[in-house]
Amino acid sequence: MARKYGKNETTLSNVLKLVKALLALADGEIAVPGDKLKATFKVEWVKEDELLVSGKVQQKRNNRTQYVEKGITKEDLWTLVECLGEALELCQPKDEEKVDNVQRKANAIQDILDCLKDLDILAPKPSAKTQGFWKFSLKLKHQTARKEDNLKVIDERWKIKIGSVTVETSHQTVISKDKPINWQEICRQNLALQKQLTTNPFTNAYGVTPQLDDIYVPLAIVESKPPKSHSRNQPKEKEEEKLIPIAEECFFEDVLRQGKSQISQGRKIALIGEPGSGKTTRLQKIADWILEQDLGLPIWISLADLTQTTITQYIEEIWLKQTGKNLTIDELTQQKERIWLLLDGLDEMTSRVETRHVSALLGGWVQAARVVVTCRVNVWEADKNAFSGFDVFRNLPFEVEQVELFIRRWFSEDNR
Repeated sequence: MARKYGKNETTLSNVLKLVKALLALADGEIAVPGDKLKATFKVEWVKEDELLVSGKVQQKRNNRTQYVEKGITKEDLWTLVECLGEALELCQPKDEEKVDNVQRKANAIQDILDCLKDLDILAPKPSAKTQGFWKFSLKLKHQTARKEDNLKVIDERWKIKIGSVTVETSHQTVISKDKPINWQEICRQNLALQKQLTTNPFTNAYGVTPQLDDIYVPLAIVESKPPKSHSRNQPKEKEEEKLIPIAEECFFEDVLRQGKSQISQGRKIALIGEPGSGKTTRLQKIADWILEQDLGLPIWISLADLTQTTITQYIEEIWLKQTGKNLTIDELTQQKERIWLLLDGLDEMTSRVETRHVSALLGGWVQAARVVVTCRVNVWEADKNAFSGFDVFRNLPFEVEQVELFIRRWFSEDNR
């Protein structure tokens, strides 16, 4: 007996996300690493309004390896959506149902495919020996239409075939949330938790837990501007990057608040410096300032602890669970224009190769967020091309007077 999917907001949202990912793949906007797939995607327009979805697998015949078209798996479709930076929502099963997460993901994909078929959008394509593999086509508006217009076809069919969305499901329950989510308070709590984790355990043991505002000493900061490019007719002269001093107040007000920066208009900022130059401390100050000024939602991620493939996965699996609330990535991404991703310690990722995947980490909805990343100078400068699009600011080391001020503040009466 076929499963009955819920005709609700969750299903409709998931359907739109998967089709959006397939359209992005067909347009070459995203790529899925082959080592994450059971089959290599084959997505192409076979007619002006028909998108074919299939996949190829490697097979050995007569000591020769070749690709054979077989179809695509549910796991591959799930991975595709993640590579877009989105996350499909899993409905909460009833208490008596014991379903592991892998099966729930497979069920979510099955619900999407069944729904698209009921909407007369999906047509299965026959293929021999395809157990566990899917091959189908989607009937959409047009291959040259905007992505929004192709997705609108689904909305229109939903209204005709199903009508208005309802929160009722056949055998699953979607948890409703009547109260508005206070994301700013959630960010504040998670940031406080992060500060506890990074507090010096030695001083903590002696009861010394100074507040950041009590000991913070503004460091000198310079803006690193790339050399001007020369025209072909001009002789090439070696020109180094220019380091332009900028007051901390100007950095916060002009760059962060007003977006006055040369490359990204304040949306992608890199804070680089030598070890111990205060990169993490300045990033913490930025997080506090964002909350104090009500400028958005700071999400702190220590890249040394990042084991997930994408930022979306980390937020879903770690950051949201830290809240102790039943929150979904979909609810958070509704605020994506207000999100600031504070990525600490790019140099602490496990290998230099991984630093080259910054663009992949920041794909999908994350592109709409603002990003501030910290990194050691040598790592940043060793692979600058991997970090194109960032405005670079460098922390300068402590001056003697600043060291003395820091020590006085640390050992002041208020911090004992």
